[in-house]
Amino acid sequence: MNFGLNYAAGLFGLGAAYTQKKYPGSSNGSPQIPIWNWGVGAHYVLGPVYTVADFVTVRNSFSGAAAYAAQVAASWQITPAWSFGASYMYMKGNDVLDNNHANQIGATLNYSLSKRTMVYAQGVYQRANSGVQAAINGIMDPTGSSSSASQAIARIGLRTAF
Repeated sequence: MNFGLNYAAGLFGLGAAYTQKKYPGSSNGSPQIPIWNWGVGAHYVLGPVYTVADFVTVRNSFSGAAAYAAQVAASWQITPAWSFGASYMYMKGNDVLDNNHANQIGATLNYSLSKRTMVYAQGVYQRANSGVQAAINGIMDPTGSSSSASQAIARIGLRTAF
C-alpha cells in the first residue's frame, strides 16, 4: 500500500508520502514482515535558489527497529551552465538500533554541457556516534562502511538524460 500528497502554490510546495511493503518471513509459515516508510517535505524558491526541508522515517514492524532522518538542502543556479548544491542530514535510530545517530554534509558542483548532458563533482562527509561505523548511503559494496565513525567520498561524473 502506498499513497502520496502534493500541494504547490507559486514558489512554495509541500509533499507527503506513505508506503508499506510486506516481505516474506524467514521460513514457510512465518508471518510476513511489514516495513513502512513515511515522509513530509517542503520547498521554496528564492530567485535562483531552490530550498528544501524534509523528514522521513522507516520502521520494521516485526523487530520494532526504526530510523529517522531530517534534511535541509539548497541548490543555487549560479549561471545558466553552473549550479551548486549543498545539504545537511541528521539520522537517528531508535533504541532497537542502540540510538545510533549520524550527521552528514554534502556538496555538488554541476556544469551543463548541453540541455541533456552535465559534468559534476560531488563530495559527502559523514560522522556517526562513537563506536559505530559510518556508512554513506549509495556505497553498494559489502565493504562500503568505514572502519571508523567518519567517512568521506568524492566523485566526478558525467550525467546524460534521455
